[in-house]
Amino acid sequence: MSSEVQTTHKIGLITAISYTVGDIVGSGIFVTPTSILNHAGSVGLSLCLWAICAFISLFGALSYVELGTTIRKSGCDFAYLSYFGWRPLAASFMWVSTCLSYPAVLAIQAVSLGEYVITEWAPGGLVLAIYSGLFAYNGWDVLNFGAEEIENPRRTLPIAAMSGITISAVVFILMNISYFSVLSVQDFKSSPAVAVTFAERTLGDFHYVIPFLISLLLIGSMNTTIFACSRYMHSGAEQGVMPSMLRLVNLASNSPRMAVFFEVLIAICLSFIGDLDHIISYMSFALWSQRTATQAGFIYFKFTGKFNKSENPDRFIVPILVPIVFFAICIMLLVIPIIQNYQVAIYGLSLTAGGALIYIVFIYPDTLPNIFYQINDRTVKFCQLIFNASIPSRA
Repeated sequence: MSSEVQTTHKIGLITAISYTVGDIVGSGIFVTPTSILNHAGSVGLSLCLWAICAFISLFGALSYVELGTTIRKSGCDFAYLSYFGWRPLAASFMWVSTCLSYPAVLAIQAVSLGEYVITEWAPGGLVLAIYSGLFAYNGWDVLNFGAEEIENPRRTLPIAAMSGITISAVVFILMNISYFSVLSVQDFKSSPAVAVTFAERTLGDFHYVIPFLISLLLIGSMNTTIFACSRYMHSGAEQGVMPSMLRLVNLASNSPRMAVFFEVLIAICLSFIGDLDHIISYMSFALWSQRTATQAGFIYFKFTGKFNKSENPDRFIVPILVPIVFFAICIMLLVIPIIQNYQVAIYGLSLTAGGALIYIVFIYPDTLPNIFYQINDRTVKFCQLIFNASIPSRA
């Protein structure tokens, strides 16, 4: 992005905290507490699991804070895997995430604006309760997708991540305590929408406003999801693993308009699919595979001292135990679903292999048939005119 845009558009601390809280709470509100209660088996254990998931998310957030302050490039996992020298793997995950994973999450949020959707996750077991809880806390890494737009990342990233998780954890736990104080366990398990049932019992006629308030939460969550996935796609285009037109940015607003447009377009298409829950299950496996690969590279570089310490001497540093613990958790979240339902792994790995095939055919070769370059140039020029955007020059 141009130096002019970089200096005039930055995300400050308050905005960063708002983005983090908005993404976590907005996503988590539709991961039903009923699912966690069913797998936990008791009220006390379900509340403990909400706290445990917050603690696990904190480990992940701290790991990504050091990555974000050390490798100050937008694109989150793609930027980090590329820095580690694992460009083919980074490109494979990029195609899976931008074409299916993040648009599928956005589609779930969009569909839920008109209907209070509860997602059930398979396979079963206590680990699934943790898996669902971690999905509820998903969003603690949202700022890493736009790291180059963060003002004073050494200060902003850790405060925003820890504040976002803490605020969200308090909201989730207090919300569940409120539910349990009004609803019986049987009411809790049988309700298709716990928040609505709770509102009907406590707010009387005023409960009709709850769907509207939930919609406001979802709009905020959709905003942060679009922010993250568009920056992710734009980062891939800048590194040459996505079409050049996705590099187009409106210089006045610093918005990667083409990336935003295509992510929303894909999400709209996915929203017409009848069963999004299974897609999210497969995509979640691919996302946790990506995080596992990122943590493996992070631990290796941190342990061997390969990070360029002179590049960002003010980086935020965490003990190596933090990424090791989070890496072990990532492995658990991959292995247990495979044991319970091998189809999750088959589909997830197949999608990643599809991304690798795209890399081998279209990205790895030094040259491609001339027609591809002609199509690329014409689409860039057409999109420049339609979207009032251009490819910014680097400072």
